[in-house]
Amino acid sequence: MKPQRLTMQAFGPYANTAEVDFTRFDGNGLFLITGDTGAGKTTIFDAICYVLFDRTSAGEKGTDSQKLRSKYADGTTLTYVELSFENDGKNYRVRRVPGQMIDDGRGRIVSKGNTIELEYPDGRIASGSKKETDGAIRDILGLDFDQFKRIVMIAQGEFRELLLDEDRKRGDIFRKIFDTGYCLDIQDELKRQKKELDENCQQGRKSIEQFFEGAYYDETDDLNVELEEMKEDETSLTEAKIELLRKLVEKDTEEQEKLKAKQLEKQEAYRIATLNQQNAENRKKAAEGKAKAETEYKEADEDHKVKYDNLIKYQQQENVYKEKNQELAKLKLKIDEFNKLEERKAALERTEKELSAAQKQKEEAQKASDEIRKTIEEQNAELEQYAEAEKELADIEIRFNELQNKAELFKGLSDKYRKYRKSLKDLADDQKRFAEANEAYQKIQAEYEHLYQLFLKDQAGVLANGLEDGVPCPVCGSVHHPKLAVMVKEAPSEEELKRFEKKKGEADSIRSEASSKAMISKGKTEDSRNEVLALAEKNLQISEIGQFESTYELKNSELQNQLTETENKRSEIRNKNERKSRLQESLKKANERRETEEKKKSLAESRYAQIEGQCKNEEKEYLSALQNCPGSKEETEKKHAELKASIDTFNKELAAARNAESEAKLRVTTLNERIEGFSKTLNEIGEIDYEKAAADFAKAEEESKEVNERSVEIAKRLQANSNALSGIKKTAGQIEKYEKQLQWLEPVYRTADGKVNGTAKIDFETYVQMTFFDRILAYGNQRLNIMSNGQYEFIRGEEGLNLDIIDHVNGTQRKVSTLSGGESFMASLCLALGMSDEVQARASSVHIDAMFVDEGFGSLDDNAINNALEALKDLSGSDKIIGIISHVKELQERIDNQIVISKDTSGASWISYGS
Repeated sequence: MKPQRLTMQAFGPYANTAEVDFTRFDGNGLFLITGDTGAGKTTIFDAICYVLFDRTSAGEKGTDSQKLRSKYADGTTLTYVELSFENDGKNYRVRRVPGQMIDDGRGRIVSKGNTIELEYPDGRIASGSKKETDGAIRDILGLDFDQFKRIVMIAQGEFRELLLDEDRKRGDIFRKIFDTGYCLDIQDELKRQKKELDENCQQGRKSIEQFFEGAYYDETDDLNVELEEMKEDETSLTEAKIELLRKLVEKDTEEQEKLKAKQLEKQEAYRIATLNQQNAENRKKAAEGKAKAETEYKEADEDHKVKYDNLIKYQQQENVYKEKNQELAKLKLKIDEFNKLEERKAALERTEKELSAAQKQKEEAQKASDEIRKTIEEQNAELEQYAEAEKELADIEIRFNELQNKAELFKGLSDKYRKYRKSLKDLADDQKRFAEANEAYQKIQAEYEHLYQLFLKDQAGVLANGLEDGVPCPVCGSVHHPKLAVMVKEAPSEEELKRFEKKKGEADSIRSEASSKAMISKGKTEDSRNEVLALAEKNLQISEIGQFESTYELKNSELQNQLTETENKRSEIRNKNERKSRLQESLKKANERRETEEKKKSLAESRYAQIEGQCKNEEKEYLSALQNCPGSKEETEKKHAELKASIDTFNKELAAARNAESEAKLRVTTLNERIEGFSKTLNEIGEIDYEKAAADFAKAEEESKEVNERSVEIAKRLQANSNALSGIKKTAGQIEKYEKQLQWLEPVYRTADGKVNGTAKIDFETYVQMTFFDRILAYGNQRLNIMSNGQYEFIRGEEGLNLDIIDHVNGTQRKVSTLSGGESFMASLCLALGMSDEVQARASSVHIDAMFVDEGFGSLDDNAINNALEALKDLSGSDKIIGIISHVKELQERIDNQIVISKDTSGASWISYGS
């Protein structure tokens, strides 16, 4: 993978569109990314990571748009990153947009979703979901984010951590890069299996103890003593427990077989005794029942004769009551005629009420129809008054918008004038600070000159002290010294003079800085004044800044009055239009209501005519029916009731006499059958000794109970002991199986976990990582040999992932932590390059032709910098590009190809190219 062109917009510190053209470094692949701290040098690599993997170089998810979007960008600028790159001779393009809230250009804040676009070499755009497209990019590169970052970005801090970390932390890094977690999974699985087998064996032994605790035996038997002793003995073997339980089960089984024959014998005796006992009970009950039934039969037969005679009396009166039933039917027909007459009368009254209601409904419908017609006429008349309201509103809206735009222009002009006034104040403050700084400098300068003169005079006095007549003066060469200089007591020492000279320099720096600020403020003030004058001349027709406030107040007041007047007029016209709309809507509803009311009126008139005709017909039918009903309904109903009561009384008494005779007859028959049944039972049973049958039954019942209880006791004990024996045998077999598995699993587990006695404590994962580490060190030593002029060489420690360094100058082997800062950077860089070589070598289909080295060169001396640059130049060759991210000045002088990141006055960054 080789980047060609990177475009960032509103991303990180880049407010607008920033583009990096990597193709300009082809053929001379080493380049420098330089600029001020915090300008956005590492952001270039962040953008590449984000557009490819939706993550920054720090590993943060790109979905957090707040951390990606530039705080310097305006609200309408869309944040996105686009990268064109070459991979395996084919060109691809990726564009990624994070989720963000953005101004749509019309003052509305809208949400933009998290999207990605992948263009293939044939121009085809990936059409899958975001998840599928992210996966396609990883497939093209052959790397995930962590691998890509380790190969492409060499960050000083991270690889210094890899260099100096203890072997455990180094193992964590290798696990992530070389995916050796499966080795740890194997170790954990072996550990889990061993723990599970140990727990199973332990649980099995507990189960055997529980099974054995459940066994019991007859307390009077010698085997029970042996059982209790073995329960108390915790050292007793499982085989001994099984043997004892076997004896208990065999003994109970033998006794159970003996009891079965005896139990059958007792059961047969009990059956015979029970049968004799039941026969004796049945004969006694039959004799008592027969005597009682014979007595009741005589009474029942007399009662039946009396009730039969009573029934004959009632049957003789039945013909008389048949005639009375015919008379009752005639009375019922006459009552029905009276009921029909009342129904016709009630129906006529209901119809007359409906006719009255229909009359009222017809009148109300006529009134509602007249009212809605009047309303429609009034609203049509009012609507004609608002015919021109829409045109008036359009005209006033245009006028109002023109005045609003002008008001916005005046507001902007006022803001610029306030900014100008503030710049005047800032200028006055800066000029005042310059004057104060200049005054302070002049004062210190005068003091310094005074002290300097005193110092010179004092030096002359020092020199004069050493002069002698006849000896030439070292200054003028004279051998005569008529008037010697004297030393000055107030003169400062040379050290004091230097301190004051430094103080003068600091005051001069403050004065220069204040002067520079005053000049900048003056320039800003002039720019602001010119901008205000240009706008004021156009909008206020003035050419002097002094005229601004009065003219602005006057014209702005006029504008606000016009705006208020126009807004009031617009509100009035809007009310007219709203009234017009309400009238139109109301008129539409009124017309619909008129149609409804007309229909209601028509229906009411039709219904009234219909009910009026019905009322006349019902009145005619009622009068006709009234002539056909002579007499009184009340008298007819009274006769009907009296006759019906007499007939009902007779029918009840007749039914009662029949039921009484039938019941008496049934009782006689039933008692006769019972007497015959008891006689038959007495004949079948014959004579029997009641006392002997009862004694035989009690004896058989007692003997059978004793045998059954003994049998149940043995069966219960046999079940418990058999279950214990079966459970112990089964569990012992399982334990034997687990122990056999442990015999081969134990050494495998100890080997994988690095716990074999007498060997190095290296687990399976560390062993695999050592292989990768050795290859990384082999690659890294190729670079370290060049950068250190053959002085240093990596070597893995005797155990695990420890790392030492061989110093070929003095022939020692020592810890890498003893290297100096610059040496540590070189070692970290070489280790990182070795890591990159190994990852690419493992993935033969991966081709990474770009690399970024982030900082660290500031700790190197000139010779080390030269060696490092030479190694990186050799590594870049003609096909690979290597970018060094650094602000070190020496690198700016030695690397021709440069990407320069600069900040403007707002803090936003922009990109240029240097050489």
